Amino acid sequence: MLAGFVSAASGADVVIPHSNAGRFAPAVADAVGAKLVCLDSLLPGGDPDPEWTEFMRSRELPDGLLAPWSTWWPREDVQASVGEYWDLLVTDEPRVPLRLLLEQPPASQDWLARRSGYIAFGHGYAAQASLAEANGWEVRRLDGEHLHLLTAPDEVADTVLEVVERLD
Repeated sequence: MLAGFVSAASGADVVIPHSNAGRFAPAVADAVGAKLVCLDSLLPGGDPDPEWTEFMRSRELPDGLLAPWSTWWPREDVQASVGEYWDLLVTDEPRVPLRLLLEQPPASQDWLARRSGYIAFGHGYAAQASLAEANGWEVRRLDGEHLHLLTAPDEVADTVLEVVERLD
């Protein structure tokens, strides 16, 4: 799986993962020689939460792929988070294998020491933002929800550019 991510990021100057993709991001950024700015994402390591693992297993369909992300919670909850962007969210929504969310990807022993950035939206990934900050990463916190990159793209893009500039 990691090889596919590295291939997709080949030639990138900056790797910008969101959500679960952050677990793979340090290895991808290292492999392609890119800067790293995580958006409200998990980071490598840590033990899987048994409740989360069971929740994810309950979303797996017989073909081995997870149901579309937007169906994991009640529609009204997701729609309240994204408002007018609902149609954009669910159009061509990818389905991914369960192992993508449960697999522990490789990461170098010193991945936290690399100069990187982290942008948190709200408090859902506060522990990851704090870990990044404690290790000297450029950290910004925006007032928003997990899909803030969809509902406030200009603010998120400006913040990404600000963080990337600080990484130079």
